[in-house]
Amino acid sequence: GEPWKVNWHIEKVSAASWRVGYSIYSPVDHAECVRAFTVLAFWDAPAARLSRLTPEQHELLAQHML
Repeated sequence: GEPWKVNWHIEKVSAASWRVGYSIYSPVDHAECVRAFTVLAFWDAPAARLSRLTPEQHELLAQHML
């Protein structure tokens, strides 16, 4: 029932996706116990392909990069 501390950041932005890195810390001793990443992308269902990021989306994501 203890809250977990999570830090996240954008690691990489490409034409159609971005990579989010995150670390999860133990609520007991505050040691990092998980380090991972995931890749996210917008899917254009009618075209059956990934959507390219707009310049505005790139700029917004870049604000969160390390």
